[in-house]
Amino acid sequence: MDAQTRSLFNTLPALRRERSTLFGITIFAFCTAAWLLTLAAVVLLPLWLSIPASFANAITVAMLFIVAHDAAHGTLVSSLRMNRVIGILAFLPSLHPLTGWKRSHNAKHHLWTNLKGEDPGYPPFSLAEYRDLPPSRRFLERFYRSWAGIGFCYFVELYWKRMLFPTREYMPSQRGELRLDRAIIALFLIAEVVGVYCVSVAVNRPLPLLFTIYAVAGPYCVFLWLTGFVTYQQHTNAEIPWFDRKSDWSYFQNQVAGTVHMDFPPLLNVFFLNVLEHSAHHVDPMIPLYNLDKSQQVLETAYPGTIKIIGWSPRVLLTTLKCCKLYDYREHRWLDFNGQPTSPRLVPIMEPAELPKLAPTKASALPHPRLTRA
Repeated sequence: MDAQTRSLFNTLPALRRERSTLFGITIFAFCTAAWLLTLAAVVLLPLWLSIPASFANAITVAMLFIVAHDAAHGTLVSSLRMNRVIGILAFLPSLHPLTGWKRSHNAKHHLWTNLKGEDPGYPPFSLAEYRDLPPSRRFLERFYRSWAGIGFCYFVELYWKRMLFPTREYMPSQRGELRLDRAIIALFLIAEVVGVYCVSVAVNRPLPLLFTIYAVAGPYCVFLWLTGFVTYQQHTNAEIPWFDRKSDWSYFQNQVAGTVHMDFPPLLNVFFLNVLEHSAHHVDPMIPLYNLDKSQQVLETAYPGTIKIIGWSPRVLLTTLKCCKLYDYREHRWLDFNGQPTSPRLVPIMEPAELPKLAPTKASALPHPRLTRA
């Protein structure tokens, strides 16, 4: 750990990693109960009320997803085994496999944030790469980087390709664990569909099969869009650089200055269980979600102007989507699809003596050696 990173960690609260098993289980139980209640509301309420209930159900899927995210880092409760069990169960409504998630999120996204080729989270193409794509893929990239497409991008590029069905090259080990996770997800989905269908028939819903598809798929699609909406904006912004060479990449730059704290209304932060306190989470992923707010406040006080704090509005999202299409990795600025710069240079030109040291490549050399365990 270099002096800059050591100073960064010394800034954070000493007890930030303290975990409460009772509190963690309570959060999990509350979110599970909320998911079951809202799913029951979707199925049992009149159709005009089941539509808002389906949006509420999507929110509870997202809340359980955040709980699982914490458990996958091994931070929700004190026991690693209990974290694993909670992670598997809390991921079920969002149909995410714990093993695939840990590989994509813990071992890739967190270790190499905003480093193209390592971090799977929305890496932008260069202009040359974009022009080499077939027309259909260029069209898809344009859709991905639109307000309507960010959820679909998450589903295809991160969830489907990196977590649910990763290639052997991307995930060479733990294939058996991944198959078991997928089998559990398949059984859960079958049970959910059959259960919703049987209840729909019992309460005389018209077109019960069509209603079942709506009741299960509707909230899931909303959840996917919400996930893309949040995760896209946490590392994509006209002020945030990306890198394609490890020699240019640094831990401090990308975990502190390269992560956005989107400042949403406080009520949303309650629903999203502090996941929006993203800078603190990236500096130390071993902080439980219930300790993130204090750590985020400390960081923002200690590094004013370095921590990116952006007050969210629809205009902010639309501006980001307009500016952040492609990236010039040599000049370090964002481009539109025609190759025109949409941001100033984001990384200063440095003399050789000022270049950052090569980041450590082993997880044990990083400040959070248990990052990939759960």
